[in-house]
Amino acid sequence: MSGLEQQFREGKERDMQLEEISNINDLDFSFNFSFSDNDLTDLNASDSNVTTSNSQLVLSSGTIGNWISKNKTTASDVTTVEIKALGEALQDARFYVSADAGTHWQSVSLNTLTTVTDVGKNLRLKIEFTTANTRVGSAVILYS
Repeated sequence: MSGLEQQFREGKERDMQLEEISNINDLDFSFNFSFSDNDLTDLNASDSNVTTSNSQLVLSSGTIGNWISKNKTTASDVTTVEIKALGEALQDARFYVSADAGTHWQSVSLNTLTTVTDVGKNLRLKIEFTTANTRVGSAVILYS
């Protein structure tokens, strides 16, 4: 990659991190993921080929991998969620939410208000990579 290509890519990555994620459905709480480090990554549950690079979640090898967040304990049952994410080739990723610490995973389409089928107080996010082109700069679970 040439120096100009690298500068363009780094500039695009910085711009992506500055974008604001809105809460148009007025959900009460949020669980935010910036991917600047692995603080919110469940390293025991996530695949080793899903890593952070330049403050983005990426595949370091292969074309398939799962990233799973650590558990966030909530004050009350999570009944409604909306997942928002910023990145590249997000259409090639699948997003899942669990409100019961990962016992049951529910597929969630980005930017779609979703009723949780297995309610609980232990919120987790799973991102399934299906191509090496996907890069996730940030994600959030908005919830009530």
